[in-house]
Amino acid sequence: MSVVITTTSGSRHPVDACLRSLARSSRLPFEVLVVDASEGARTSDGAGVPDPALPSLRRLRAPGSADRARAAGAEAARGDVVAFLADDATVSPIWLEELARCYTEPAVTGVGGRVVDPLSLADEASHGLVGRLLADGRLTRHFSADLARVVEVDHLPAANMSFRRSALDDAGRRAGASPGSPGLDGTAVSLRQRALGRTLLFNPRAVVRRAVPELVRGRPGGVGASYAGRRDHVRMLADVHGRGMRLASTFVRSSVRQDVLTIAAVARAVLVRDPGTRSRGTVTLAGAILRGLSGSAGAAAGRLLLRPRASRRPT
Repeated sequence: MSVVITTTSGSRHPVDACLRSLARSSRLPFEVLVVDASEGARTSDGAGVPDPALPSLRRLRAPGSADRARAAGAEAARGDVVAFLADDATVSPIWLEELARCYTEPAVTGVGGRVVDPLSLADEASHGLVGRLLADGRLTRHFSADLARVVEVDHLPAANMSFRRSALDDAGRRAGASPGSPGLDGTAVSLRQRALGRTLLFNPRAVVRRAVPELVRGRPGGVGASYAGRRDHVRMLADVHGRGMRLASTFVRSSVRQDVLTIAAVARAVLVRDPGTRSRGTVTLAGAILRGLSGSAGAAAGRLLLRPRASRRPT
């Protein structure tokens, strides 16, 4: 198994923590590739210098973005299975062993595991739907859920996912070559595998811990992020399932409906407030309206971009 660690920090310090955890694994990887996407970084300095604990360590440069670095790592990997980690991740001693155990079944082409970060601790005991694509196009996550068994899923967490190399090749796209914002790259690859009828598993014993929550890391906030996130989600659904599918349109309708319900709930909460604190509630309501409108607009824009251009009639 090859392990690809992507970094955009330009510093070796968080990568070193990840490497130390890999070196303590009960099963060592076939090779480790650290791929640096940052501009002018030093992570690749000393490329090819062996590490005593990880003699198969290689360092690569792929300036641009984390998804581009992930694609470069997948391209350079030589193992039959390629696992992906973020630079701030540390793995449990049995992480790689638990991933490998699931690949004993030939039908399994992708395996992921739990991702625990400071914001996900409350979700560890959750038994909600883990990694599912719902009928309205929404995605469930719950990737920190401490389940009692391995379960089949529709998508895997980008911070703790692995695929058979042959499956990535057959899919026609590498692990980073997907449209969308940073959180959609691993999701798009996973959904593409499922669209091809392949099996993905979530193994809760394959644990990765992150210092920075996924919802915070590398994501600007505000209405712009809401717009881009919804737009890219629609484009991803269409890219995976085809432009003729209704799933993208269904997601647009459900998004608008959910935004309306959220705004109405905030408005009701503001109206029942004490008059002395109502001004602050009005600000909260205004923010909810802006986020809702931008998110709905982004979803609609993503759907409009998928419409085929009308052909001109000959004169």
